[in-house]
Amino acid sequence: MKRRALTWLAANGQGVSLAALAVAGFLAFFQTSIVIAPAGEVRSLTATPSYVGSLTLQKGNHTGTDAGFGLGVPNDRESNDLLRKVRPTLYIPFHPDLKVTAGDLARGIKPGFTYTMDLWQGQIISIADENRSIISREEYGERVAQRKTLFLYWATAIAVIAALVWTAAAILNRRTRGEV
Repeated sequence: MKRRALTWLAANGQGVSLAALAVAGFLAFFQTSIVIAPAGEVRSLTATPSYVGSLTLQKGNHTGTDAGFGLGVPNDRESNDLLRKVRPTLYIPFHPDLKVTAGDLARGIKPGFTYTMDLWQGQIISIADENRSIISREEYGERVAQRKTLFLYWATAIAVIAALVWTAAAILNRRTRGEV
């Protein structure tokens, strides 16, 4: 069994390591696209949510997909009366990097109270009531930085493993040819 594994590694190790390097490169590239919301693109919204809880996507082929947690706020910002009647409540999700849970919502965010939210790309990145910050911009920034660092660590670990597999395959190939 051990001999078969070593023979397989000698024959396929370089291809496996190239595939692993491609994955590491993708992860390293992907982590560069993870950005903290630029201050100029963040808009503030003060609203009283009528709904706090789990959101479900209701659009296209992805109908019924879990969209995380969010808030339902009255659609009083729409200038078109017809659209305001068709969609009286706007559902705004929390940014996925916040990893908001039902417990987080139960502790601090309740329907019927007024909150000030910072929105970026249609998602809540921070929220505060009149007394305190429930999720701050700093906390959001820390969580995004943690995610970015995690992707970089994974990319580095996979690249190191790929280099080790490449080296092991090269050594095994030399031994099978009698060069060592």
